Amino acid sequence: MENSHNSKRLLIYTPTLKHDDPVFGFSVNWMAEFAKQAGPLVLISRYVDESDVPAGSIGVALGKAWLPRVLKIWHSAFKHRKKYDAVFVHMSPEVVLAGWPIWFVLRKPIYLWYAHGAIPLALKLAEPLVKLIFASSETGLRLPTPKARFVGQGIDTALFKPDSEVKKENIIITVSRITPAKKYEDSLEFLAKYKEKYPEDQWVYEIIGPSLGHEDYVQSLNQKAEQLGLAERFRILPAMEYERLPDVYQRAKLFLSTSQTGSIDKVVLEALACGVPVIARGEGYQQIKGVISYEFILDDFSKMHDILFTVATHHVGKLEVEEKHSLCRLVKVILNKIT
Repeated sequence: MENSHNSKRLLIYTPTLKHDDPVFGFSVNWMAEFAKQAGPLVLISRYVDESDVPAGSIGVALGKAWLPRVLKIWHSAFKHRKKYDAVFVHMSPEVVLAGWPIWFVLRKPIYLWYAHGAIPLALKLAEPLVKLIFASSETGLRLPTPKARFVGQGIDTALFKPDSEVKKENIIITVSRITPAKKYEDSLEFLAKYKEKYPEDQWVYEIIGPSLGHEDYVQSLNQKAEQLGLAERFRILPAMEYERLPDVYQRAKLFLSTSQTGSIDKVVLEALACGVPVIARGEGYQQIKGVISYEFILDDFSKMHDILFTVATHHVGKLEVEEKHSLCRLVKVILNKIT
């Protein structure tokens, strides 16, 4: 344990603390880094795998039902009140609303992490109740507030890194939840245009992630691929455990993101950290080295052709992630601002 910040002891809420969770599996590494730098934590979450709780920390599983969750938040907040000085809520403004009464009585300041282009009502209601709102970038927190602090993303660069022994394949990948907001139909149309320009090029496009109840959308994507003549080049694969994702990135030649959620997607930075070039759409990526503009490639597919048919690790993006978006750096910045 470093605890070199003289930081406050923390109670942290994260939606899920399970290494095999397809969406929040990364939270395990985040909590380990917080515990390393700040000392033992009180961790509350809907689901907790005890093996993923950092040594010396306390893990509290809340369950799924909303009312029992709220009551358990209050109970845990009071029971462990002498073990934490401040509250850090990860991606859950509704938990700020649920826990604020007890944390207000206990005089525990609340800090929120929020990184998404949407501005839900819960975020607007939570804003006056928290001391600061941390976000990865301006595009990840569009709510105007003087409490915003833009601190970059948190990528575990010890896990996500190039591996020269992994053989590259002519695979284009997207790793993310399979929801309409991700605009995968635009990815398919983009690749159809590339195929039209370079019909002899051999490649496969893989989407890897959970459908989370959007099975109709998955079916529509398969139908779209068929209509565009990409059925033989397109496959949707199930979500993988977080610890296995580096292997997925390392064997790919290219990462494609046509999402329009507005925020900087963590998976884009994970791909860059593994030395994989990225084509992405969105203003949030304009200043990130190693990301090639989707619109630029639409005007000139030769750049994409060059990427797919050269064997090279792209170090520019990797260095960008290490310098501005590493998990160690992020936790240090957050702890320095929790006063």
